[in-house]
Amino acid sequence: MPKRLLSIDVGDTLATGPSLTAALRDAADLPGDIVAKTVRTRLHCAPEITDQVIGTVASDLELDISTVRDIVDNQGDLRVNPSAQFALMAIRDAFPDIRIVLNSNATAAATHQTMTVKRAFAGIIDDYYISCETGFAKGVHYQAFTHIADDHQVYLDEIIHIGDQLEDDVEAALKQGCAAMLVHPDHADLVEYAPAGPDRYRAAATIIDAAQTLRTWISEDHDTNPRLTVRGAMLIRDLDDRILIATGPSDHGKYYLPSGRCHPFFPQDPAATAVREIHEELGITLNLSKHDLLNTAWSHKETRRDGSNKIIFTFDAGHIDPEELTINPDHTEIADYKWATPEEAADALDPRELERLNDIEQGEHITFQHGIGVSSTPQRAAA
Repeated sequence: MPKRLLSIDVGDTLATGPSLTAALRDAADLPGDIVAKTVRTRLHCAPEITDQVIGTVASDLELDISTVRDIVDNQGDLRVNPSAQFALMAIRDAFPDIRIVLNSNATAAATHQTMTVKRAFAGIIDDYYISCETGFAKGVHYQAFTHIADDHQVYLDEIIHIGDQLEDDVEAALKQGCAAMLVHPDHADLVEYAPAGPDRYRAAATIIDAAQTLRTWISEDHDTNPRLTVRGAMLIRDLDDRILIATGPSDHGKYYLPSGRCHPFFPQDPAATAVREIHEELGITLNLSKHDLLNTAWSHKETRRDGSNKIIFTFDAGHIDPEELTINPDHTEIADYKWATPEEAADALDPRELERLNDIEQGEHITFQHGIGVSSTPQRAAA
């Protein structure tokens, strides 16, 4: 499977510095795995380190509140590894279409550490996923990887996660279907804990060695031909002919018809994909078949990930009474949704989505889009 995204941990991979988990482990008279789990679930996921959070951690670890507060509030500075900067620049130069993101567990009390890394890797790293900001910690939440895959429109098996921890980095990534690379000086003694095989797991002693291994690994199955993205979309209207539209966290405020991406290897057709995705993202259960197909559109360079082309199958879900429809959005996928009049849709929809909707309203069953679409109000089809 071609690799399209590198997800990289910070601690002892891109930078070195004091470990919060190690400090609490030294203070607590408890097994190390219990301390590590408490840090991941209580501290790494908290958007703010409140007195309640500190109190809960103190109770879990059987420590004084003042001890926990002192350790959490006095996390030292990180020292960026210059070799990591060089290694990532080499990967970026060799594979300019590979996305590189930071994916790290960190507390809201360590923003100074996060800023150090962001400044050091500006222009090299494309995006940042810090657990206290996303709410997803590696080793606890599967969304720590699925959220990245959705944002960057890649599949989990197209991701290589790189880090120095077996549980948080290697095992967590492998469990979610990603590939993993362990960067650890004693990796040869730890390989038995990640028996995934060379297609999904490799190891290196240093970040420089890791860069060399990554170049070989990526080159082995690097696909220079963009994959054609296929999506199934659903046109849902209420009894007043308003249209259900939604926007995701990474859609920059532009709205789309509810839709989902077809997996390139699964036997799930666009209609079934639309049904599945809308159930997962909005909590709506509807049925579709190929007979409900309204429009098939080919769109040039619309895929954000790599500028490749896209095919969109749009299906008619009919008219639905909103009072009888319970919408429960997954907020990791849906930032907002609304019922929009044609005029409101013209202002809110992405231009290409609006162009496709216009063609549907005008009875066009096939759409070829060679550029940014029109921005006029969608017209109702003649009776």
